[in-house]
Amino acid sequence: MSQSPTSVYLHVQTCCCEKSTRSVLCGSQESFELKYTCGGNCGRLLDCTQHSCDQLCHVGPCDSCPLQPDRVTHCPCGKTTLVNVPRAKPRRLCTDPIPTCQLMCSKPLSCGSAGKLALQPVLIFFCLQLLTLSYNNNNK
Repeated sequence: MSQSPTSVYLHVQTCCCEKSTRSVLCGSQESFELKYTCGGNCGRLLDCTQHSCDQLCHVGPCDSCPLQPDRVTHCPCGKTTLVNVPRAKPRRLCTDPIPTCQLMCSKPLSCGSAGKLALQPVLIFFCLQLLTLSYNNNNK
């Protein structure tokens, strides 16, 4: 009497952001999940169709674009409402520039230094450039 080999059935699942798949054993607890979170960056297109989701892979719809005009009420430093920024053009799209108030910015920059100038969109770029130049000159 011969015994037939045990059959193992696998079910392929797609993660929520649809960038990866996994195989799970049929009947396992995981096999009853419709989708899973892979832990990677979501990257799905937001409702504005101009920006992508920067959250980790997640269940459900992505949040609304954080740059939508109705969601951005203050200049980047947070001190002045956009309606009080002199000569600010009304924003109609999330891709329209966010006006700056020209006050001294006290927010820490990503490089760790505190803003000491009127905030400009290119300030962080210059900060990184200055740090790079300083580092290169000190290590010669």
